[in-house]
Amino acid sequence: MRSLLQRLVESRVWRVARVVAYSVAGLIGVGIFVVLPITAQLSGWNDDDEDPPVSSGVPSATHTPVRWTYQGYECSDGWPSDSIGRPGACSHHGGVVSVFEGDDGTVLRCGDNEHAPRPDEQQQQIEDYGRVVCVFR
Repeated sequence: MRSLLQRLVESRVWRVARVVAYSVAGLIGVGIFVVLPITAQLSGWNDDDEDPPVSSGVPSATHTPVRWTYQGYECSDGWPSDSIGRPGACSHHGGVVSVFEGDDGTVLRCGDNEHAPRPDEQQQQIEDYGRVVCVFR
């Protein structure tokens, strides 16, 4: 003979109540760990406004554009290769890229038909994306 507690735990009402409780807990978790951070980011909310902003290392939109110096070719992963200029060079290292070094120490590795950005392109990229990337020409 089963006790009243055993019958309650095995009942359909109890199973439905558990599903509802787990669903509510899941929604609360999604709200806390997904929705809240996204909302805070979009609204510009910052809980530590007293601290000075930390530099991210990314130049601001008012930063003087970088002058690029062409450094030559290398494998895209930085692997040194004596076969550059021959078919199949760097085939296991992501291919051959052109290397440009900025006067601020930034290094760009640009693939086929890509080049270091011109000053006006740099400004637009920083405003749009917060960083500088290679451009197609």
